[in-house]
Amino acid sequence: MIRKVRIHCIQIFLIILFASFTSCQTGKSKTVSVVWKNNKAVAIAIPLSYLKDSEDPTKHLAVQLIKSEQPTNVLGEFTISNDQVLFEPLVPLTRNLEYDILFHNESVATVAIPPSDAPAPELLSLYPTQDTIPENLLKIYLRFSQPMEEGHSLSFVTVLKNDRDTMKGTFLDLQPELWSNDGTMLTLWLDPGRIKRELIPNLKLGAPLITDQHYTLLISGNWKSKEGILLKSSHRKEFITTLRDDQSPQIKQWTSIVPAVASIDPLTINFKESLDYGLLNDAVLITDERNTSINGTITISNEERTFQFVPETQWKPGNYSITFESRLEDLSGNNLDHPFDRDLKVNAEVGERNGVFKMSFTIR
Repeated sequence: MIRKVRIHCIQIFLIILFASFTSCQTGKSKTVSVVWKNNKAVAIAIPLSYLKDSEDPTKHLAVQLIKSEQPTNVLGEFTISNDQVLFEPLVPLTRNLEYDILFHNESVATVAIPPSDAPAPELLSLYPTQDTIPENLLKIYLRFSQPMEEGHSLSFVTVLKNDRDTMKGTFLDLQPELWSNDGTMLTLWLDPGRIKRELIPNLKLGAPLITDQHYTLLISGNWKSKEGILLKSSHRKEFITTLRDDQSPQIKQWTSIVPAVASIDPLTINFKESLDYGLLNDAVLITDERNTSINGTITISNEERTFQFVPETQWKPGNYSITFESRLEDLSGNNLDHPFDRDLKVNAEVGERNGVFKMSFTIR
């Protein structure tokens, strides 16, 4: 009986010893890990077991981006939470890159951010779509399939003149850049100071574009999405320039095709000239005779000369209005009120200046 008790005690002792050993081993096996949020690498968790003999390990930690030329420190904040140190970079870590964790200037771990399984971003469209544009073109729009990296877009955009001369200072380097709310469309402004005649930038540098010249807009395939994925391919857009356009759009010359009652046929407006793509999607409103806004889908086509509006529900009989905000512009920035390049000292009162312009139509 005594012998059995001794054996049983030894078994219990061994079980306890094994459990303690396993627990200890499990603690030591904790590794540096990446914290993800919305499919982005937003932090690195570093176990305190990696950072011995230090009252405040955050003072001796650093995170470096491993590059082929020179390692680069990553800006961010270290905080101690439970049994780990959390490093939160100012911007999410980039996919398909490696980062080194340094403690007292010695590497304790390396973290590789895996590539995304999302498809490569694509440049879906570029506006204006035509290949003949006025010399005083004011804006270019780039629309992508995914949100793109922001802050240094001009490093991926190049303008060539006659396929050989790289144009400098063509676009304004705006910070923050002009991205749509969803991060998929970028507005590039050609320098207005160089477009407006008699201004100092125009007198010193000349206009960004010159009449009767051949230009090529290049979009680099090295541009990455916010997920860190390279653009699917580079893009090349060629165009030639014609004379300046210094006239406001003439709304009285616009024509419309009215849809049939009880249909969802589009309301179609022909502007007789190309208008600004971005503003066409933002400065036009369709209302009924009660001044209630009609919901629907806008399509811009025919080199931004044609506007089509398809309602969510069938057209009802009645009177309707199409309201155009006066800020609606053509490709050269001439809005419905006045030309872009006007002399402020002359004809200062010219223009309706009522904020909106309207067209009416009736469905029977």
